[in-house]
Amino acid sequence: MKFRQTCFRTFYRARLFLSVLSSLISPYFETEIIRLTTHSFYHVVVFAMSTMRPRKFSLMELQVLPPEKGRRSSSAQYLPSPESIERSKNAARRLSASISESAITALRRTSLTVRNNVSIILLPTIDEVFERERTELHDADDLLRLLGNPGRFQLIQYMLLCLQFLAYMSDFSPVFFNLQPLGITYPNRSLLDDGGEQEFGGNTTVMFVPFAQLKSARSCQGFGLDSSNLPLGLQYVYPVAGQRSIIADMNLICGRMWIPSFGTVIYFLGHILISPFTGWVADSYGRRPLLLGSNLMCTLLCIGIVFSRDHISYLILRFFHGVFRQGMNSAFWVLIMEWAPPQRRATWATSAWMFFAFTLVIEGVAALLLPNWHHLQIFITCANVFAVPLIWFAPESLKWLLLRNRPQEILQICQQIAKFNRINDLPADLGDTLDKMAKKYDETQRKVGNYTLADCFRTPYIRMATFLCYSISLTNTLAYFAMTLILSEIFGDVYINFIVSGVLEFVPRIVALGCTFRLTNRTAFAICVLISSVLTVVSGLIPIVPVAAAITQTVFVQIARMCLSGAASLNYAMTSELYPTVIRNLGYSVMSVGLRTGFMLAPAVAALVCPGN
Repeated sequence: MKFRQTCFRTFYRARLFLSVLSSLISPYFETEIIRLTTHSFYHVVVFAMSTMRPRKFSLMELQVLPPEKGRRSSSAQYLPSPESIERSKNAARRLSASISESAITALRRTSLTVRNNVSIILLPTIDEVFERERTELHDADDLLRLLGNPGRFQLIQYMLLCLQFLAYMSDFSPVFFNLQPLGITYPNRSLLDDGGEQEFGGNTTVMFVPFAQLKSARSCQGFGLDSSNLPLGLQYVYPVAGQRSIIADMNLICGRMWIPSFGTVIYFLGHILISPFTGWVADSYGRRPLLLGSNLMCTLLCIGIVFSRDHISYLILRFFHGVFRQGMNSAFWVLIMEWAPPQRRATWATSAWMFFAFTLVIEGVAALLLPNWHHLQIFITCANVFAVPLIWFAPESLKWLLLRNRPQEILQICQQIAKFNRINDLPADLGDTLDKMAKKYDETQRKVGNYTLADCFRTPYIRMATFLCYSISLTNTLAYFAMTLILSEIFGDVYINFIVSGVLEFVPRIVALGCTFRLTNRTAFAICVLISSVLTVVSGLIPIVPVAAAITQTVFVQIARMCLSGAASLNYAMTSELYPTVIRNLGYSVMSVGLRTGFMLAPAVAALVCPGN
């Protein structure tokens, strides 16, 4: 596309030069000769450009079309301004299909005229083209353009939908919920083993047992402890005053040491089990009901987790919380993409992930100020209050309503948004146009048919793409979340490490966006993964005994995690390149399953890497 635009700009300059030359030498030569020469050169370039791929004309080609008979514009308008290009991109996209067939015939018309011995290029202004196409509606993207492109309503809606990233705090909450104490203290009158320290106060012996020695039921028996019958007066010692995790509240020691990690596993297991059904629910009943219903259930489950005091209720609530969290993920992200203006869709998608990095920083600061896991869970629950305005600012997707043949609901939504955006010039026949669009969508849907997950394995190429998509998503997320879980094990304070990692999340998002303009998505992804792999291996070989070496290891882990974050953001764009359009959403479902599988396996990897886990 850039090559073709450059060619046409060069052609414009050459044609303008010939036009000026024609006006200068017209007193000495016949102007018709210069005119025929210019026109011949014009046709040669148009024919060459029309044979290039893609077949559709670009926006710059649109500007060489002659205007209607009797309408003229000055030569100063032969190159549009950047603002005009931005405004008319959507109009040019709609015009390109019809231009491709009739361009050669239309361009054979006379496009030069002589007035006062000066050749003038006859071109329509970009405002004329935009106004001509403004009232022509073909699909949901044209409706979005009609409603502000974007207006105040769309901007407020985008901000509120992006704030749903705050729900991701539940995904990373195990970093703080599962913090291990330094040890335990409890009174015991029995004979002490060598592993404990004793203090004598009257006839009572107070034992301090390091937490590393309470990993199994057998080791606990040496201290006279039993997970089913713990002594009274048992206390957990944490390095920070007021710090408390689920281990202390639920006495998850000795034979129950596996429960904190299993709580993370079962949470993401809920994501995996429901992933194949969230797309079906969104397509059958709509994105808005799924979003609001999932938010309501997540809020109720978060409140239940606050009041859970035993590990059984905690595990059950975490599982169902993961189920409804996946539904919320699918719904709000689809609404962001389907309400975003077409020409800003890529930019809005990249900017939305900035809210994810902002969420990690907010959670790290909240955990630092609220070291008790109950208080942090209350904070996460209160973050769901930002879903309340979505009742008014998250109408149903226009594209989904078109597919479901509901033109009256679309008309009502368009009128409400136009009133909010102060748009008073909606087409009078908008209702009839929507009826035709809905019927057209219905006919197209019948011709295309429905695709299932089996289509992702139908041909050898698609099977290979599916395997790559799943394996890349799994391994990338596995390494990313495992490094997040070991932030409490590496050198430094866990809260500071988490906040720093959240701040570093901004870097790969911005760099990844810049790399896509110079490198392909696959090349940028490979670079990110290569750097993170090398740094991960090197950090594992660095000893932790000297302080300088431990600091170096922490820096390497943070940079490796940052590169994995950049690879994760590029993975979405790379998945869209692997699949055809008709099964692209199914490809995203495969990627989502791979992501959640990586999250589910990460606690086991962190337990193997860090002996403390």
